[in-house]
Amino acid sequence: MDMIPMKVKDVMRRNVVTGFKEETVLEIAKKMKEKDVGSVVIIEKSDNTKPIGIITREDITIKVVAEGKTPSELKAEDIMNSPVITCTEEDDLMEVANTINKYGYERLPVVDKGGNLIGIVSIREILAIAPGLIEVFVERLKRRVDEDMERFEGEKEDEVIEGECELCGNYSEELRKINDMWICAECAEKEGFSFPE
Repeated sequence: MDMIPMKVKDVMRRNVVTGFKEETVLEIAKKMKEKDVGSVVIIEKSDNTKPIGIITREDITIKVVAEGKTPSELKAEDIMNSPVITCTEEDDLMEVANTINKYGYERLPVVDKGGNLIGIVSIREILAIAPGLIEVFVERLKRRVDEDMERFEGEKEDEVIEGECELCGNYSEELRKINDMWICAECAEKEGFSFPE
């Protein structure tokens, strides 16, 4: 039986946490904590409807914390992903899932025809309503596993961080980097890996 075509508007969240490129990374991180979100969409102060970038928890972990930089001394524009790839609420969900998969993102801002920010969609929302699409995201992990298995075996086994699993989107206090993705123990086991004791 064919899956009923779904659109981004069927799963997107309209309440988006935003920030400005002039804000410090510390201010952005505080917004994430207060709102309990995994990303902040960066907009221009002069035009607070069009997204110009996005910062995720992973960006702060990898680009700031892991490099020993001071969050209060960096601006959002120093670490934001830009230009930002967006989608519209009328886009086909499978196509958006493939875009997320292709670029290795976890979420995409949703814009209207004029490019104005109206929401956000993430792997978590997609899988919650269309679990059949999990194969799209598992395929990404398998591809990375196949390509980078040798490098993974040579990496330090004690590299552990806390944050949002890049496969399932759930928060975990123990994430390990497997083939350029920070994933939780449960997802690692599903893909045939086991965390060191």
